[in-house]
Amino acid sequence: MRHPSARFAAAGTTAALLGLSVLVPSATAVPSAKARPFILRGSAPSWTAQTAPVADTANSTKLALTVMLRMRNQADAEALAKAVSTPGTAQYGKYLSTTTFDATFAPTDAQVAAVRAWLSAAGLTVTNVASNHRLVSVSGTVAAAEKAFGTKIANYQRNGKIVRAPESDLVIPTDLASVVTGVGGLDTEPRLNKPAKLGVAPPPDAFLNATPCSTYWAQQIATTTPKVDHKSQPYAPCGYVPEQLRGAYGLSRPGTVGLDGKGTTVAIVDAYAAPTIRSDANTYAVRHGGKPFAPGQFTQSTPDSYQYGYEDTVNGDLCGENGWYGEETLDVEAVHGVAPGANILYKAAASCDDTALIAALNDIVANHRADIITNSWGDTGDINPVTSSDLLQAYNETFIQAALQGIGVFFSSGDYGDEVAHTGTRQVDFPARARVAAS
Repeated sequence: MRHPSARFAAAGTTAALLGLSVLVPSATAVPSAKARPFILRGSAPSWTAQTAPVADTANSTKLALTVMLRMRNQADAEALAKAVSTPGTAQYGKYLSTTTFDATFAPTDAQVAAVRAWLSAAGLTVTNVASNHRLVSVSGTVAAAEKAFGTKIANYQRNGKIVRAPESDLVIPTDLASVVTGVGGLDTEPRLNKPAKLGVAPPPDAFLNATPCSTYWAQQIATTTPKVDHKSQPYAPCGYVPEQLRGAYGLSRPGTVGLDGKGTTVAIVDAYAAPTIRSDANTYAVRHGGKPFAPGQFTQSTPDSYQYGYEDTVNGDLCGENGWYGEETLDVEAVHGVAPGANILYKAAASCDDTALIAALNDIVANHRADIITNSWGDTGDINPVTSSDLLQAYNETFIQAALQGIGVFFSSGDYGDEVAHTGTRQVDFPARARVAAS
């Protein structure tokens, strides 16, 4: 999970990296973007076929979209990711640099140029291309998007909310069918809110366990409350301090000097960014026997603007910035407490929408900004119930690149045990357990 400084010369074939004897062309055919239509099956929500829109979305409505491009040679990338991660293989621990990854697996400059030409011809503006070419950020009007993607965009009444969605599956040029996997931002059913102003949400809540509580399990017994199974039950622990957590993992034993995370960068990804995070984390550390962040040890990376947030007067605060603020605070304090020597990069997604979270993860991986990525968010099931196959593909390819570059990626498994009470089946949350169908 640390990233060793193994080097590879830029390779023209995936076979060279895998040590295979077959030759794989280094260049993928360049699409012309001169279009016969190709339908992106499943790119419109299935319910739109049975639901009448309440209104057309105004042609002048401004959109911020993400066009997702496919990794080249994905099967070979998956095989190599397994090899570099498996002890005993010839490739074990021989991780790729970002330069080698881009030369071998990222969409090519020519493919990006073809996508750009297609979008520009429709009146959309490309505002950013990720360094690994997998995500293309686009802005423009509804009218331009309808022209580019060959569908009508309408407003619907859905589960008590007003949402925007395409009426039919998106249409793209046939020559781009092997390049474009999907478009994020057209369908707002998962989490719809209008753009939020910075700093509108209140600061994070304080978390304080009620007394009486125990300093260790079963220290305090609730003898004055009703019994369960004819037995008095223990009060919950008051909470473990960082030194106790380090002790639980054997990081405080004699001979463990150096296991404090020094030399490692841990990235934390959540939505939004708590305005008081540094002072909150420093106060927590000092009050529990630790040290505040040293200069340069903590960095918070934020987007230019936020979306889907606190001020939505139509749908309410579906993302809940304040709740995400508390999640960020918990994550930063926990990492600093257990690994007080590590550098921490907090990467704020622009919203709780999957497309925004993918963009935040991809930025860290594509630019190798950390050795470890830790996340404490998700949804029930193997996949997010509202996450479409194109988003799952984008998540999957991000995780493949991370593995190839030696970046450990970790997700919480959920706050409710095995989720039986919520889903009726035993499972962990997505993306801790993610399955992506072969495409």
